[in-house]
Amino acid sequence: MPQRRVRLLTALVRRLFLVLLFAMLSLAVADNNHSRPYYKDKVAVLVYHHVASGDLGSVTITPGLLDSQLKDMKRRGYHFITMEDFRGFMEGGAVPRNAVLVTFDDGYKSFYTDAVPVLSKHQVQAVNFIVTEFIERPERSTIPSLSAAEMTELADRSSAELQCHSHALHKLANPKESYLSGRLEHEGKRETDEEYTARIRQDVRACSNELRRFRSKADTYAYPYGMFNGKVQEILQEEGIRYAFTVHPGIAGRRTNWMEIPRINAGSPFMTPKRVHKNIMRKLH
Repeated sequence: MPQRRVRLLTALVRRLFLVLLFAMLSLAVADNNHSRPYYKDKVAVLVYHHVASGDLGSVTITPGLLDSQLKDMKRRGYHFITMEDFRGFMEGGAVPRNAVLVTFDDGYKSFYTDAVPVLSKHQVQAVNFIVTEFIERPERSTIPSLSAAEMTELADRSSAELQCHSHALHKLANPKESYLSGRLEHEGKRETDEEYTARIRQDVRACSNELRRFRSKADTYAYPYGMFNGKVQEILQEEGIRYAFTVHPGIAGRRTNWMEIPRINAGSPFMTPKRVHKNIMRKLH
């Protein structure tokens, strides 16, 4: 082989080697950027509701979108934690950087059929806040709810932690108040403070007692519609509720009020993986 041809081939090989080396270094830098700590000693709590393929309601996402969100978050270096991890964090313990807790409200059957397979794929244990009045008759809910058998299986397999979203207060008393936060009227008479306190206390006890059938600690609550007041918080605490979640967007930190824990909505059809990440970043500042 002529000497000139050998030199050309050698130069070409060197050039290809440098191109490949540059590409590998670029990928390594990109991967490192995705793994960087966006935040420490904080937890981003995500909230979802319904997961279904055919329903594109305002609080519904498809299983495919949920899968894309979780996959993207893992790629970016987020670390999913459990409710037990979160309890430890609120009491002073450590959590991984970029910690995320996944929560679902309302206890829909779609959590069992459509969400859990995706969550299990990504090794994510979520918290599901249950409206317990529908446990024995799940078909009575506007969207079918989890049955007792399904909840038992979720608890047995540790697929989710089941917590309280009220027994029968997930209703609006008026446009500004829920059955939890507002006084009701009967035959033109408004509830007295004593009647209101008794009604709320009875409901909290009913919810907690139902959930204990499924080995729940029944120490965590999500306010229906995110509506609450100081009296509600007082009653919840007296009945053994230690942590309560709102729908107010934000990041949970060391100084967060245990009875007003913020959450970031990720369960709407327009919440692309990129938008979920941006919303978390926005709440850090």
